[in-house]
This record gives sequence, C-alpha cells and structure tokens, in this order.
Amino acid sequence: MTILLLAALLPPLFLMIKIYKLDKVEKEPGGLIVKLLIFGVLTTVPAAFLEGFLISLVGGVISPKTTLFILVENFFCVGLVEEGVKYFALKKGSWNHPAFNYTFDGIVSMYHDQGLIPFKTLSMDCGVNFTAGLSYVRTSPDHGVAFDIAGKGEADLSSFRSAIYAAVDIVRNRQSDDEARQTPLPKLYHERREDSERSRHTLPQPAKSEE
Repeated sequence: MTILLLAALLPPLFLMIKIYKLDKVEKEPGGLIVKLLIFGVLTTVPAAFLEGFLISLVGGVISPKTTLFILVENFFCVGLVEEGVKYFALKKGSWNHPAFNYTFDGIVSMYHDQGLIPFKTLSMDCGVNFTAGLSYVRTSPDHGVAFDIAGKGEADLSSFRSAIYAAVDIVRNRQSDDEARQTPLPKLYHERREDSERSRHTLPQPAKSEE
C-alpha cells in the first residue's frame, strides 16, 4: 500500500518542483503550492465517497451489465465528481489568492473550433482571432457574422474594433523588430567563439574551378 501511494504521489511532486524551478517570472509562493498539493490529496476522500454512493445509487436503477450503466458510471459518477471536487478545491484554494493574479494573454490551438469554443467563453465581447505564421497580418473578431441581428443596429463593435487595433499593434511590432535586426549589436566573445566552433565542425566545401 505504501509503495502504491508513493508511486502515485512522487511523479506529480517531481513535475511540480521541476516546473516551479523553471518559472522565472512571478513565482507563486511556495506555501500556496504546498497548500494546493495538500488540497489535491485530500480531495480524493470526498471524491471516493461520492463516487461509491452514486455508483451504488445508479446500480439500483440501471443494470450494471448494460452499456448505459458503464457510460453513466464513467462520465457522471466518476468523471463529473472528480472534476467537480478538483474545481472546488482549486477555486477555494488558489483562484482568489492575491498571488494567483495571472490573466489569459491568449489561447493557442491547431484548429479554429478547437480554440474558439473556450475563447468565446472567456472573452466574447472583445476577443480577437489572430492567425500566426503568415507573411501578412490577419485578425478578425472572435464571433460570427450574426445574421439574425444584421441591419438592426444591435451589433456590438467591440471585438471588431479590438481586431483592428490588434492588427495595427502587430504591424508596428514587426516593423520595430525589422528595424532592430538591421543594426544588430556586435557579437560578444562567447558568441564569436560559438561561431568559430560551428565553422570548425563544418564539412569543407569542394573548391570551385574557374574556367
């Protein structure tokens, strides 16, 4: 039992310490991290109790041998309970803490619908959809065209206005970056040494003969 408990606790503890050391900007207090760890361990007790109670309750209504019972057991009795208990612990333990002051700078996703669903939930009125990796700047409001209110004077222009401002800021930032790269600072000694090391390990190119 002790070995299983250590096997469950040591990996997340190692990752937590590793990530905490890598954080170089506004580290959260160590006491807050320990508090959340303790909260996370303690939440297993009410979660296990609620899961057992709900599974036995559902088992009295639905036959345990059916597919419906398996779905209700895993998605409702287990999944919903565990996520709900964790949410309650984090909400009470850290969300309102003065040190937990980060805001969402952005949501990165591989696909449109994958990122826009949580993004619209967090910032429907003033969010901006930006496509990175293009040679030109592309921004847009985070919502659709809203045909149902078109021409009624009810549309909110905040997201559209934010998209224009964001495009202007991105263009200016790219221009500033290009200007900075035109007059780079002289390389430091260790940078020059790295260049010489790279050239030393580069395969010699065959000499070109001129006719």
